[in-house]
Amino acid sequence: MSSLSGRSPAKPRFNKKPDFSSGCPFPLSVNPHYQPTAAESEEWLAKAGVYPDEDHKRAFWACNFGLVTAMSYALADAKRFHILCDFINRLFPSDDLTDEGNLPKDDGTIRANQIVLDALIDPLCYQSKFRIGEFIQDFWGQALSMGCSEGTRRRFIDSTELYLSAVLEEGEKRRNGVVLSLDEYLALRRDTDGFKMCFAMGEFGLTLNLPDVVFNDELLKTLQDCANDVAVVSRDMDSWQVEQAQGDKYNIIAIAKQEKNLTTQNAVAFAARLVLQRVMQYEDCRAKFPSYGPAVDQEIRSYIGIVEGWMRSSFRWSFVGEGLSEVKATTLDVKLLPFRSRIVNPVPAA
Repeated sequence: MSSLSGRSPAKPRFNKKPDFSSGCPFPLSVNPHYQPTAAESEEWLAKAGVYPDEDHKRAFWACNFGLVTAMSYALADAKRFHILCDFINRLFPSDDLTDEGNLPKDDGTIRANQIVLDALIDPLCYQSKFRIGEFIQDFWGQALSMGCSEGTRRRFIDSTELYLSAVLEEGEKRRNGVVLSLDEYLALRRDTDGFKMCFAMGEFGLTLNLPDVVFNDELLKTLQDCANDVAVVSRDMDSWQVEQAQGDKYNIIAIAKQEKNLTTQNAVAFAARLVLQRVMQYEDCRAKFPSYGPAVDQEIRSYIGIVEGWMRSSFRWSFVGEGLSEVKATTLDVKLLPFRSRIVNPVPAA
């Protein structure tokens, strides 16, 4: 059918996106305390006034972070699972605000970062007039009151500091138009995605007390990096249709297209192969992991379960399905949205 101009209307553009469904090596588990705990945590956040309007609230709830938390921390008990829900519900809104440029630039962001770190270092005594400080102080103070090892506390604070510094660095690079290589992008995203904090909070969830020597093992560092890359790349593939419409270049698909001179579909295939390669590398490292004695080995298995939980939830969250398959096995048609300018609505820093 012809348009009024006499020309055929443009056909919508589609690209194939892999569904990492069937055959996932990390079996699906959901925390039995998922509901009503997740709903209670979300409702508390709504009453705290973190959402500027109903549209933001609906968009946030549509992401179903409670289910992500339940799949990622399937073995946490009821009380600790509630704290984990509170943590995730505080983490991802701040991540989205930063992604959208809503945090004030430079001095404002640095100030917000310092508020977060001050609240983490001494949540029981720290006084803050800013909401972000109150949110951090609330959940972290409860976590410390319930108890966690000194190593867990230190790793969570250290990983939070890494995250805040990396987010600030990424914001500066974006504003200056810095073009990252694939390796540079993945290295930066391992800190900006927040998963290192999530791994540390998983230790809290299972009351683990692993010695530092385990975290200094290069094999464990590789396991963490592989899991990070799997989560980052699978999320990038899922968000690509929106981000390309906004002209966002900080996505694995955009960077692969530029660095390797690929079409969009070939860049998607490249990203999918990267996910599978990281999964295989992860499983190879896990099989080689040394023994540290029966008691520590048991805790290592629990910690590895946390890491795998985040890979598992990344697959289930991004795609409708039940696991991981070869790239060619199952694909989804994704309609590319038309390009539009990025609209930023400034929001107070804290």
